[in-house]
Amino acid sequence: MIKTQFGDNTLFTVHSDDAPTVYVQGNPGRTDSAVRTLERESAALSWLNPYTGTVENGITQALADPVEENTLHMVTADPMRTPTFTLFADPNWFFFATGGATPSPCATPAACAFIPARTSQSFAWNHGDIQDEIASTWVGYVGPGVRNLGTSDVWTDHTDVRPTMLTLLGLHDDYTADGRTVVQPLADLGGPANAAGAP
Repeated sequence: MIKTQFGDNTLFTVHSDDAPTVYVQGNPGRTDSAVRTLERESAALSWLNPYTGTVENGITQALADPVEENTLHMVTADPMRTPTFTLFADPNWFFFATGGATPSPCATPAACAFIPARTSQSFAWNHGDIQDEIASTWVGYVGPGVRNLGTSDVWTDHTDVRPTMLTLLGLHDDYTADGRTVVQPLADLGGPANAAGAP
C-alpha cells in the first residue's frame, strides 16, 4: 500500500495520535542526518484509502521539530520528554505504532511505525492536530467569580485552563505554567478596575 521504498532502519518510538510524536533512539539533535532523513520519509507518507480504493498522498500535512514544539508548548524541562519531531496528519487519519524492537527494512521507516487508521471505532474524535476542525475547541467556566458572558469569542489555549482555575480557586503551587489566566470571563477579583475584563 505504500508507494515508495526507503529501507531505513532508524530506531524510534511513536506516541499514537492524529499528531504523533516521534522519539528517535539516542535522542539525537534536530539537525542530525538520520533525523532529517526520517522526517523527509515521514512527510512522504501515502496510504490506501479504504473508502475510495485510491492511494492518498499528503496524509502528513506538517512537521514540527523542537524549535516549533517549544512554541506549541510541547517542550518541558526534561529533554527526554521532548519529541524528536511531531507529525501533523490529515484530519481524517490517525497514526498508530507497530513493529518490533529491531526494525527490518520495510516500505518506509514511518510505515513500520505509522499505520494510518481511518476506520477505528476506538476514538470518538481526533485531537492535537492543526486543522481548525480539530484545533478549535471550547471551554466553559461557571461558578463563583465567573461572569455570565454566554457564548464568547475569547481566544484561549488548553494551557490556560489550569492557571484560570487556580486563580478562581485562590490556589497556588510551584509548577511553572505554560499558559495564562484568562481574565475576560472572571468577575472583579479585587484588582485594578477592568483587570478582569469587566465592561
